[in-house]
Amino acid sequence: LTIIISLNFGTVGFIVSLPILKLLNTPDTLLKDSLIYLQIYMLSIPITGLLNYIMALTRGLGNSKLSFYSSLSLLIGKIILTPLFIVGFYIIPPLGVAGSILSTVIIETVITVLMVLYVTKKYPIVKDSLKLSIDKYIISKFIKIGLPASLQMIIISSSAVIITSFVSKFGEEAIAVFGIGNRIDQFAFLPALSLGMALTTISSQNLSASKENRINEFFKWSIIISSIISIVVAILAIVLAKNIFLFFSKSKEISEMGIEYVKITSISYLIMGIVFSIQGIIRGAGDTFAILVIKIISMFSVRIPTSYILAFVIMNSPNGIWLSFSITMIFEMIVSWLYLRSENWKKKIVFKKV
Repeated sequence: LTIIISLNFGTVGFIVSLPILKLLNTPDTLLKDSLIYLQIYMLSIPITGLLNYIMALTRGLGNSKLSFYSSLSLLIGKIILTPLFIVGFYIIPPLGVAGSILSTVIIETVITVLMVLYVTKKYPIVKDSLKLSIDKYIISKFIKIGLPASLQMIIISSSAVIITSFVSKFGEEAIAVFGIGNRIDQFAFLPALSLGMALTTISSQNLSASKENRINEFFKWSIIISSIISIVVAILAIVLAKNIFLFFSKSKEISEMGIEYVKITSISYLIMGIVFSIQGIIRGAGDTFAILVIKIISMFSVRIPTSYILAFVIMNSPNGIWLSFSITMIFEMIVSWLYLRSENWKKKIVFKKV
């Protein structure tokens, strides 16, 4: 299912890459490189999908360390290979923007192959299940849980398209700040995201084993750990913001805009940790539909209108777009917490010991 769906999405994405970039109001000076990057990325979606699948499988088997080592290897590989592919090295010709995505595809492919070989060798239950058979019950469960989760990612991506179109109206400098800033955000969100994913696995295992009393303790420590890490990361991001942006661009204007970006968005680092923890428990019960509804409301009823009003009506600055993210996260945190307290998600537990 993962391979079939990702192949279809990748193919469609490749075909509509140019219309999407035009919809984003991509400047003509950036269009050619952006198209190359996006089309290569779309073709790599099956590899990314399979890698995420294997990582989720190993976490479900209780081996979260393997996912961590794989993610770490991917990060280190990108740091080493990406600059070499961009500027060229030895037998590698200078590939520019295409090199930045090609290096990622190569690293993901290598890690995916190694993980598949390792998992099938270490876990007989996986090796014995490699034969293809149709189990309607299991497939229905995948669809029931996976479809809302997939739609959630589509909602996030769709809102990102609109937000990016807003950013592009402030010029190439704002686009650069948004691109670099997003990389900082992804790094800052990783600890909270990882804890949320761990909580999903732990929540699922304990709810299925009828040990609901453990959930509150796991939740408490997830909040404590993610909050401490998020605060440290936020402080480091603010202190190092100027150097980070200057590393990617020597433009003084971009670095100054970047500092403002980090100061504004760093507020959301702590909030995001709480959101991931809350939604991790709900997702662990298999209630992905509730999270989908929350995400639709937060993206389309809060972030997009707030972003537009702050950026173009009140502040006349891209800072309004950056600020809208923190506002959206506060809204999502409150709504997710209220739903968690309602305990309606407990009615959606997919598998439960009897």
